[in-house]
Amino acid sequence: MKTIKKALLTIGDFNELAITEKDLNIYIPINRYLDEVGFYEFDFINLNGKEYLIVFDESEKYSKKTKILVSRNDELENKLIDITPDDYKNLEWIYDNYMIKPKNAS
Repeated sequence: MKTIKKALLTIGDFNELAITEKDLNIYIPINRYLDEVGFYEFDFINLNGKEYLIVFDESEKYSKKTKILVSRNDELENKLIDITPDDYKNLEWIYDNYMIKPKNAS
């Protein structure tokens, strides 16, 4: 089974970015991972020379997101690859720019 490391971005217990990394089958539908049946949107983001695939709830397409599943795309080989600790700064940028922040968060 081919797996890759993906990151789920959510808001943690103390209103901060929570990153949950998980090795997932490359072909797993997002609703199987999130345990929610529904429709999901996706987009590609280029940050600091790296391309990311973000997946989020369809109802949040035109608004800030409550959770985002992030995968990294290797543009040269056109395939998804593991999220690594080197990607954390970019994950923080995605959080800052795409996600809902609680009112008492900085």
